[in-house]
Amino acid sequence: MDDPEREPCLWITEHLTPYGTVSHGVKQLYASKQTKYQSMIIADIGPYGKALVLDGRIQTTTGDEYLYHEPIIHLPSLLHGRPKKVLILGGADLGAAREALKWKTVEEVVVIDIDGDVVELCAKHLPEIAQDSADDERCKLIIGDALKYIDETDEKYDVIIGDLTDPIENSPSIELFTRSFYEKIKQCLNESGVYVTQAGTISLQEEKVFPRVANTLKTLFKEVVPFSSFIPTYGTPLGFLVSSDSKLVINLTPDEIDEKLDSNLHKGRETLRFLDGTSFLGLFGLPANVRSSIQSESIVYK
Repeated sequence: MDDPEREPCLWITEHLTPYGTVSHGVKQLYASKQTKYQSMIIADIGPYGKALVLDGRIQTTTGDEYLYHEPIIHLPSLLHGRPKKVLILGGADLGAAREALKWKTVEEVVVIDIDGDVVELCAKHLPEIAQDSADDERCKLIIGDALKYIDETDEKYDVIIGDLTDPIENSPSIELFTRSFYEKIKQCLNESGVYVTQAGTISLQEEKVFPRVANTLKTLFKEVVPFSSFIPTYGTPLGFLVSSDSKLVINLTPDEIDEKLDSNLHKGRETLRFLDGTSFLGLFGLPANVRSSIQSESIVYK
């Protein structure tokens, strides 16, 4: 019989900086594979449940994924008001699709992820995250390259979600955070469309990418609003950026936001674990030094 107090003999250790790490002990290993694109592990890491790990970085866990998926979907959807067509770039675990499908107005959710092996193994080992998303007739899953898709599609979307890998300078991932990429994103948006992307840590001691991504978006969109959410298994607060050429109205009261959630979501707020009017407003409370860094940043990823 397993001893629940026994110290794990296998650990997943992720470097946040060359000098700092975050580690999680493994209770059970469900899958380990080198795909065409990346190494992947799905493992039970104890208090946070089952985790998807790609190239040594935790992407999501069953224990705290809602702290990521709820804001990345519902915040831009609330700011848009009545999204009908949603495009999710990345999102192999279908957690973002699950949240988008809660909207009464949503008629189509397209998820495009390049790694079919990750999609398949998430469906097998992480069904708690996707739930019944794949069976919803409004959901279309495409195994393909997000860059190629937005370059070739004639479709227009109300909300586009950048559920992408972390932006890391001098790595291939930064290509998804450049002005040239965002120009293509903008072409895929409807006139009042909204784009949101996760953009790395807001801890400036660890990384300077977040204000640079913000500044890059500001060269194309009239409105760029930063927000953040703390997902414990990431070990650092994660930054997001929501952008549009339409006015992004965030100065609502908690009661106004609660009413919008209740009237626009199937079953209202009872399906949400994190987001309500109070937490929605709290997402925008970035530290003063981060806001100042965004204002003073001059670098643009081209």
